[in-house]
This record gives sequence, structure tokens and C-alpha cells, in this order.
Amino acid sequence: MKLNEAVFKRIDELRKKRNWSYYKLSKISGVNKNVFYNYKREPDKYLTLQTCCKILAAFDMPFSEFFDSELFDDLDKGV
Repeated sequence: MKLNEAVFKRIDELRKKRNWSYYKLSKISGVNKNVFYNYKREPDKYLTLQTCCKILAAFDMPFSEFFDSELFDDLDKGV
């Protein structure tokens, strides 16, 4: 799995755990909802660090906790 895929899967995992829609995550984080919807159509897109920070702030989660997931254990070397 590529890093960007793992990041979006982790976001989805956390979003679903909280029973949040993409719309709700968008409102809480301040990230345009199209970022999430566009990923479904273009899975090779990357999030900026600024966008990641906003999303993690919405989840009230530090980077270390976000990346502490099995999703990041077997990443492709090519990112």
C-alpha cells in the first residue's frame, strides 16, 4: 500500500469510528469536503501537511497516535 492510501484509509477509519460524515469532518476541520470526495476518484492525490494538521486537530489526535496503526506497517518503498 502507498503512504497516501494508508493516510486516507486511516482518516476513514477514524471518521467512521466517530460516526462522522465527510461533511461533518469538513466542518470540524475546516478542510473543504471536496478533498475527501476527490480522493475517491483520484486515489493518487496527496494531502498537504497543513491539511493533515487540520484533520488531526479535528480528531484531537497527535501525529504519533495517527500513525500508530497497522496500516502504516507495510508501506510500499515508492511511497
